[in-house]
Amino acid sequence: MSAWLQSQPKGVVGQISYYIDKNECSETAQAFAIEAVVTLMNGGEVDFPNKIIIDSTFVNNAKVKCTYQQISKNKRIKNLLESFIGEESDYDLKFQVVQDLQCNNALDPSGCSYNYLETDNLVNISIDQDYVNSNQTPTLFIARTIIHEAIHANLYLALFNLNNGNTINLPDINNFEAIYEEYRVYKGWQHEVMANHYIGLVTQTLQEIHPLLNDQTFIDSLNNDYPDMAIEQFYTCIAYLGLNGTVGQTNYLSIPENAINYSNSFEAAKVYSTKIPNCN
Repeated sequence: MSAWLQSQPKGVVGQISYYIDKNECSETAQAFAIEAVVTLMNGGEVDFPNKIIIDSTFVNNAKVKCTYQQISKNKRIKNLLESFIGEESDYDLKFQVVQDLQCNNALDPSGCSYNYLETDNLVNISIDQDYVNSNQTPTLFIARTIIHEAIHANLYLALFNLNNGNTINLPDINNFEAIYEEYRVYKGWQHEVMANHYIGLVTQTLQEIHPLLNDQTFIDSLNNDYPDMAIEQFYTCIAYLGLNGTVGQTNYLSIPENAINYSNSFEAAKVYSTKIPNCN
């Protein structure tokens, strides 16, 4: 590691040194710096100001990396992850792409968030490689998956803070403590919370970032092909993907019109929405 550091431009070493000094050489800062160096040595990227580690598997996959870059411009996503990003944050994020992703015995998961807050102040967001590379996975679906996993990260941090008596960094939803007490009895309590409290956020975010994905032809076609479905309904349907079996999704799909829109939205996006990333 020391030999690698000596071979790097001054700017790289300077960023690492500045980060450690800025954080008073704390154990957490040292651990992040080591993880950052290992990531850089293996071809990944590190956003030091925002304390985000981007593994080489993520960097080298344009479809997921460029989609993430478009998402990260969105104000709602920045607000969602404000407790993770920025020099004043005590917590870190890592993004990676994984072959044959396993996630809590889920069947064919597209993404998964791993909680290491207790030991490393870190949440690791992993995206399945086959899912990303599939010709049936549009960049819109990848965007939804990243947003979905970002919410998981937010909820992990909220519970971590709640258990440690920190009521400052809790989600911007009314009375999170009471909501957690209500939902924690469910096996997939985070998905239940998402289905009942985050669908509006995901819907609005998807609608805002979709034009950034160079998919305007598909967006325009929705009005022509599905004149009875408002554009907001399309994004609501996409927001419910990945929440199968939740009470919120079940109630939503119990309305025949919603069930039809859900099926139409999924199939239309899978077939016609762009699979080519916008890397500009």
